Amino acid sequence: MENIVNKTTGILKENVGYVIGNERMEREGHDQRAQAVGQQQLDQQEQERQQKINEAKNDPNLNRAGGATQEAGGAAKETLGKILGNESMQAEGHNDRVQGKGEQKIYGDKAKQEAEAQRQKQQQQQ
Repeated sequence: MENIVNKTTGILKENVGYVIGNERMEREGHDQRAQAVGQQQLDQQEQERQQKINEAKNDPNLNRAGGATQEAGGAAKETLGKILGNESMQAEGHNDRVQGKGEQKIYGDKAKQEAEAQRQKQQQQQ
């Protein structure tokens, strides 16, 4: 809403400045309008970026892959902890491995549910 007010104010200032021959007012109005338009574009880009982030967070395939990566990293850390005799590292690795496995299960089930819902939707459309 603020951008609309600034843009409108800028347009008015620019036009009034032109009509009365006040170049400074005209320039200030132009600058105010340009700034409002630029801010509006930045706000829209930020909304689109945030939407893409939210879509990625909810993508079960990406999250499942992240779980697999976490599980592999945890297994490596757990093994290294055993080799080095570092119980803390070994426990951390075990926890990472278990959490990664859980992520894969959760998001794998979600991906299956979404695929089934998509299949049913396609059948209904036929």
